[in-house]
Amino acid sequence: MNRFKQKKIVGIVAILALVIALIVCISNLDFGRKDYTGNISDAFNGVTSDKNTGNDSGTDISDSADNENDLLENEDSGKGDKDSKDSNSADSDDSDDSDSGKGDNGDNNKKKNNDDKDDNKDDDSDDEGKITVYVSIDATRLADGEALRANNNENKQQYVGDGHIADNLPVKVDEGASVYDALVAFCSKYSIHLDASGTSLGTAYIRGINHLYEFDGGTTSGWVYLVNDVYAVRGASSVFLNDGDKVLWFYTLTLGNDAPGNE
Repeated sequence: MNRFKQKKIVGIVAILALVIALIVCISNLDFGRKDYTGNISDAFNGVTSDKNTGNDSGTDISDSADNENDLLENEDSGKGDKDSKDSNSADSDDSDDSDSGKGDNGDNNKKKNNDDKDDNKDDDSDDEGKITVYVSIDATRLADGEALRANNNENKQQYVGDGHIADNLPVKVDEGASVYDALVAFCSKYSIHLDASGTSLGTAYIRGINHLYEFDGGTTSGWVYLVNDVYAVRGASSVFLNDGDKVLWFYTLTLGNDAPGNE
């Protein structure tokens, strides 16, 4: 009986030991499962964290996009400011140019006015000691060409025309100028040919005016002159003029007998 009890006790102990071993194993399994589950959970949370991180990153991208939009807006705004500044600068430059142009125009106008004044002064200074006389040159006695043909001077007809070489045109001369002086100044001003000799006082002699010479129309032909319609009998360098006098140089065929007022 004691032996049976001992076996029973041993069996019970063995069972208890087995139960304890099972409990320990189960306990270890639970702990391992817990760790495994924890590891899985941690892994999942890690993915979730990554996704969240992705979302966070997405949020960051959105923020970055917003930031980029802000930058673009700032750039546009800056560009607008720059354009505005450039426009203002251009306007300012245009204004400056306009003002400068006005200044230049003002200066130019002022300079022009000053130049005009200077010219007027020069004109006034040129007029000082000057008189104006009026000169006519008449070769109408040769206009029909008969006298020229008679003297074999048909080629001179080109210089005659209708005979009115100059009609009462003005010329300025010095006060006290002679008829001869006035003729020289007149022919120079209007580019008319003149051939004369003996220019000293009282000795001037006019041989040719506008290529028409003495004797072209005959042995008694040549140039004579009148002052204020009065036939002159003295040399051209010995008759002096006053302001407003009229001088007519006339080509005569008969020693002045055919001259106006002396016919």
